[in-house]
Order: sequence, then structure tokens, then C-alpha cells
Amino acid sequence: MISGTGIEGDAQALSKDDVFEVFSNQRQRLVFDYLHRQDERGPVDISEISTHVAAAELETAPERINYDERKNVHTALRQFHLPKMDAADIVEFDNRTGDITLTEEGEELDVYLETVSGDEVPWATYFVLLSGTLVAAILAAWLHIYPFTMFTDLEWAGISSVASLVSSIVYLYSNRYEMHLGAGDIPHRQE
Repeated sequence: MISGTGIEGDAQALSKDDVFEVFSNQRQRLVFDYLHRQDERGPVDISEISTHVAAAELETAPERINYDERKNVHTALRQFHLPKMDAADIVEFDNRTGDITLTEEGEELDVYLETVSGDEVPWATYFVLLSGTLVAAILAAWLHIYPFTMFTDLEWAGISSVASLVSSIVYLYSNRYEMHLGAGDIPHRQE
């Protein structure tokens, strides 16, 4: 868990300042986002990540990136960005092989990187409002207040369950694909 001083329980604490410094750079956000979206958490080659970062920066598909475009990003990642992310313990970067792996600490950062635009309600607020609304409706039905008495207790249980399930599925999709730093920066994701 990230605290004011770092991740609790780790020998080398990852401070909020380290996290914000690393994620203040678009390329580093793109690297994190790409690694986080991998189904298998094994090492990813720097050439693969360089191609996807270049594609995002040029707003094109990864297969359209040429050698010079990829090489420019590759050099910057190898010499600056990946060593910085490695020093912050967000990734493990083997400069010799070019392999990059998201660390356990890096995986935990996902919770802290959810973004909400100005016209959206944060999910935590949404779930509190949903729960409060359902409890109020069930309480009104229990107190026999019309029109809440139109549904039986079993129907209210069903309505509550379906509302919670649908909201959770939408949250899962949104959280995985839309609401993270860097997520909007990557065109043409390859799932």
C-alpha cells in the first residue's frame, strides 16, 4: 500500500513522490499501461514496447511504425525511462537482454492510477449512491410506502442483485480499458 512515506512493509519504499515523478512522463505511463495490460506477466522485450509507445505518440497502428520511429523511442526508453522506472521499483529492466517486467509494487499501483474526468462520478461515489438508493427503496417497501410496495421482497432482492451485477461488470470493463493514466494514449490496442 502506498503511504506518505512509501509502500508499507517493503524494504525499499515506493513514495508518492516517486510514483508521481515516474507517471508525470507520457512515455513512462505508456510503458506501465502496456505492461499492465499484458495477460501474462512475463518479461516483455524493449522492442515490443518501443513499437507500441511510438505508435501511441504518432497516433497510428503499431504495425505502421518503421525502424527509425521505433529506434528513437527505443533509445530514449533504454537510456532514460526504463532505468528510472527500474530505480523506482515499478519495473524490472534488464539492460543486457532488454527484458522488462512489471514488479509486484508496479502491479499494486493500478489502484492508485484510476482517473476520472470532470464530468464523471468516481466509482466509489457511484457504488455508495447505488447502495444507498437500493437500501432506501427496500426500506420504503418494508414501510409499505407506495409505489415501492408494487414489488415483493424477492423482486426487490432480484432488482438489487441485477443492479449490483450490471454496475460491477461496467466497472470492471471501464477500470480495465478506459480509466487509467495512459489508457487514452494508446490507439489500436491489441487485445
